[in-house]
Amino acid sequence: MTWLVETVPDAAAFLDRIAPWRWRDPRGAHAVVGMALGEVGRPGSTIEWFVIGESDGRAIGALMHVPWPVYLPAMPVGAARALARFLIDRSTVTGDGVSGRVVRGVNGATAATEAFVEEWVRLGGAPFRVHTRVGVLELGELAAGDAPPGTVRPATEDDLPLLDDWYATFDAEALPHMPPTPAAKVRGHVASRRMLLRLDAAGRPVALAGGTPVVDGVATVTRVFTPAGERGRGYAASVIAAVVRACRAGGAEHVRIVADLANPTSCGLYHRLGFRQVAEEAEWVLAGP
Repeated sequence: MTWLVETVPDAAAFLDRIAPWRWRDPRGAHAVVGMALGEVGRPGSTIEWFVIGESDGRAIGALMHVPWPVYLPAMPVGAARALARFLIDRSTVTGDGVSGRVVRGVNGATAATEAFVEEWVRLGGAPFRVHTRVGVLELGELAAGDAPPGTVRPATEDDLPLLDDWYATFDAEALPHMPPTPAAKVRGHVASRRMLLRLDAAGRPVALAGGTPVVDGVATVTRVFTPAGERGRGYAASVIAAVVRACRAGGAEHVRIVADLANPTSCGLYHRLGFRQVAEEAEWVLAGP
């Protein structure tokens, strides 16, 4: 099988090229399609769009969101190796490795990222190591159970000081190897009204979770966070359940969540709610000293 890699100029062109794959495998394409839809028409995008085509004309999409890592959905290992060769070939191989456009990390489907890293290093690229292995979990029947007293509401602009603090804490705890979430992205989440706050019986915010837009019948629960002093009281479960209900009301047939496989607390919570693992992904970072 011969794999050809090319870049396309923008998100709209990318969506056009990968349309057959998108409709054939909406769950597999969900992450890259969701990112692309959010970038259509947006000026100053820092995302590079890669189309990896098979010799029979079918195409798979991948992306690199500078300064974030390359993201690879599930794909044949030959396609992942082809992308690694493409990125090496457009760079300059020096005595110290590869210079030029920097690949800071590789995230995505485990087999695809392993093949990418293997080929990248074989061709002289800097070595990577696995930072995190995550499970992609999908919900069957929601089993929310009894919720503690309180309510759930969408976050508003008045909550931005609190959210800036919570996002910073979330990034430091869950994503220390990634750039911090830009303030504009936090504000975008609030404007979407898909970011929900859990309030306790006194009306204090005690937990947070959000949902992605529903794309081709698929949505993902994101940014699940409870401050340290409020954990273990059922707040996270109840706000996740609220996000799930909102996603389903918006047309989601499949609701997903991503869990750090090394964190038994979050994995246990998601399983109790009815989520089951359907795929595994790996996050690779530069090996460093």
